[in-house]
Amino acid sequence: MKKYIKRGDLWIIIAVLLVSGFIYVPLLLRGSGKIAEILVDGTVTDRIDLQQVTEEYIMKIQGSEILVGPGRIGYLHSDCPNGDCVRFGMLSRAGSTAACIPNHTMIRILSGSGQQKGPDAVTY
Repeated sequence: MKKYIKRGDLWIIIAVLLVSGFIYVPLLLRGSGKIAEILVDGTVTDRIDLQQVTEEYIMKIQGSEILVGPGRIGYLHSDCPNGDCVRFGMLSRAGSTAACIPNHTMIRILSGSGQQKGPDAVTY
């Protein structure tokens, strides 16, 4: 009878599981507090703590209807021609964004206190 897994293979599997655990655990801990920001023409007009929302309600901003619910937010309806912003769906994770370009509005979700520590991306 042949052995399919050798001792060296087992050590490699353990190492891969440990490394993936070190990468995945911070992602789980990152989204503890969620602050939603609604921007109009690049200026923050509303800040909503999604953890404090208990009932769903609708906000109307510049031709867009935004649905705010417990732990989630998203475009419900928009009068823009193509409606791509509605197809973003409901946002619930920190770092998610949705934008309605024709109406000059954007929704983004920040983690924790809503303070960004630095740039989210850098290109050269």
